[in-house]
Amino acid sequence: MMKLTSIIGARQREMDAWHLAQHPEQVAELLAARDWERLIPFADAIAADVPVQLAATDPALYRTLRKAVTEIHVRGLALNPDALRRQVRRPNRTSAKFP
Repeated sequence: MMKLTSIIGARQREMDAWHLAQHPEQVAELLAARDWERLIPFADAIAADVPVQLAATDPALYRTLRKAVTEIHVRGLALNPDALRRQVRRPNRTSAKFP
């Protein structure tokens, strides 16, 4: 059974991802800061696209998010979620200690 805190955490990450989709200028800042924790849910949301069910439950929000996703693709800001996950697992070369 999923804990309530993980559900809330997942929902918050989804909300943050859609916020980034509507404010793509922040994506470059997050890339520069290497904020993978925020970029991975964003990349997942863009790759999964806007839930079609939203068109029936909230058509205005659906149109807004569809427009945002299209703009993300046009600007070339659609990120590969798997590549970001590999980046997280990759050791930080700048922190290696040299003899």
